[in-house]
Amino acid sequence: EALEPATQFNQALAEAAHNEVLAGIEESFVTLMLERAPDLYDAPAFRDWDVAEHRRILAAIRDSEPELAAARMREHIIAIGEHYKRVGAF
Repeated sequence: EALEPATQFNQALAEAAHNEVLAGIEESFVTLMLERAPDLYDAPAFRDWDVAEHRRILAAIRDSEPELAAARMREHIIAIGEHYKRVGAF
């Protein structure tokens, strides 16, 4: 349930970009993370961090800065991987 807003955000990005690859990756990623780290998104500190990250990405999109948005998304993906490693999901 706590994962749903993050999933909706990422799906909206994939749809807005008309990026079927990103949409497919997101779907696979969510399934995997629900299996491996179901409690991560229930942690308030993680959820707050994730929302702040999404806001940074959205701000770059809103400001018509696609390179910055892409860079922030790449940073977010790398950082989220580190969070999952810390909880033993990878």
